[in-house]
Amino acid sequence: MIKHNKMIEIAFGNYKANIIGLTTHVYGNNTMAVVAHIRRYQGIVISINLEPVNSLLLGEGEFFVKNYSEGKPFADVLIEAGWLVPTGVIGRQGFIACPACRIGKAAIILER
Repeated sequence: MIKHNKMIEIAFGNYKANIIGLTTHVYGNNTMAVVAHIRRYQGIVISINLEPVNSLLLGEGEFFVKNYSEGKPFADVLIEAGWLVPTGVIGRQGFIACPACRIGKAAIILER
């Protein structure tokens, strides 16, 4: 990971991009949704809406992070940079286990 003017550079495979900030939204069940915005690309949803029983595990301002498949490199670099802070809570659905996080003080929050 390389930081440039608070942006985060991410690279995996042949893909390189700069994460310029985060926006928050709300899923239909009132849990928090978070999108990482990529310079010159579409944003990627880094939160995941798990089965409703998991939302009972979340505190205010917390959400589950998609830390598998295409979400893994984003989750890893955002946590390492302090943009996301794990709470220690794990949400489970099927074969996946996703950490609950809150947005860290280092994160850049963009206007919607």
